[in-house]
Amino acid sequence: MKLRPFELALVIGSAVLGLFALFILATYTPPENVPEGVTLIQGNVLIWGFLPREAVSPVLENLKQTNPSYGSVSYQFIEPSSFDSQLLNALADGRGPDLVLIPHERLVQLQRRLRPFSYETFPQPDFRNIYLDGSGIFAFPEGLYAIPLAVDPLVMYWNRDLLFNAQLLNPPTSWEELISVHFPKLIQRSDDLTIKRAVVSFGGTSNVRNGFAAISALLLQGGSELVTPKGSSYEVNLSRGQGNPLLSAMNFYIGFSNPRNARYSWNRSITDDRSMFLRGDLVFYFGFASEAKRLAELNPNLNFDVAELPQGASATLRRTYGTFYGVGLMDTSRNRVSAQNVALDMANFKSSLTIADNVGMVPAIRAHVIAGSNELYKRTAYKAAPVAYGWLNPRYQTVTGIINSTIEDITANRDTSNQAVRDMEGRIQLAY
Repeated sequence: MKLRPFELALVIGSAVLGLFALFILATYTPPENVPEGVTLIQGNVLIWGFLPREAVSPVLENLKQTNPSYGSVSYQFIEPSSFDSQLLNALADGRGPDLVLIPHERLVQLQRRLRPFSYETFPQPDFRNIYLDGSGIFAFPEGLYAIPLAVDPLVMYWNRDLLFNAQLLNPPTSWEELISVHFPKLIQRSDDLTIKRAVVSFGGTSNVRNGFAAISALLLQGGSELVTPKGSSYEVNLSRGQGNPLLSAMNFYIGFSNPRNARYSWNRSITDDRSMFLRGDLVFYFGFASEAKRLAELNPNLNFDVAELPQGASATLRRTYGTFYGVGLMDTSRNRVSAQNVALDMANFKSSLTIADNVGMVPAIRAHVIAGSNELYKRTAYKAAPVAYGWLNPRYQTVTGIINSTIEDITANRDTSNQAVRDMEGRIQLAY
């Protein structure tokens, strides 16, 4: 029977495809030593992150030991100051990362570039049971914008020698105790109000390393409703709560830089607070848990310890500020399935603990926090982690600038506290 040209072409094409398929099957060799049940990572997966390379790369190497396909996964540390510009350039060139390891303080900026993990992949009840409550900052109605890895809670570092010399055996547990008991015994001022030894560094702007975090902690302790997602936008409720939490927080913070206030302890002429603490000229330094190792390295002779942030004497709920880190999936990733699997592996029980330990933070998984830590300085961090929370600010540098300019306006008497704080909240709302 004679075939028509079309039928002949179809037969020849089918035969060629069949031979090609047989060739592929004959020459294909599956990846060696990939255990049964281990997810195969196909293609390259590039991760950009805010945590140092030496903190994350060991985890990827460990995963590679049991899963050789992790040889195609790489991590690149990006300087926070240049992250935005580098990401824009990379996306424009079609070479952006598949995953980003980010602090929650960058979430609002990056949200439209992230593809949320669906709650089918990560059911909400499981999320709430597995992770610390503060990790919920990554959870939105449409999904999870980053899988939590670690939290860096704000704590209080204190100079043991200075307290002991003043016959104070323990740091304050409340702000009232700090002001009424510790402050009078520890402050050193000359007759002309020159500060010789500071107690706390509240009230400053450029010379306070963690001013944003300290004010945020005061807001949390004051019961502020902070910021609420509203569809594609956000509603700023910093002043909403019992009384006016924003006004109270700002007045308390600024009071330490007012020469007419009995708790005057700081001014703009003083060098930065961490340097002062390292020299022994500042009694209490409010810093993140991850700073402990660096402080010990910078001054091995400094006899310091770590305590939880003081609370209000009548507070029924403990609160501090914390920076939460998570792994998010870029919407532009061309390898989403493998990238999602890598994110899940990085955030698993073992990997999250390794990453957190490598940077002096606390893993975001509840079970780790329940187990606690007996390492020097870390025990306090593990106690602070469950009561650490953040808030969805539009851009960290922008908000810090708004807060600092508000403080300057009030301390320079350019504006009243009430008006300055109202303007501050309005400016933050416009920044979203």
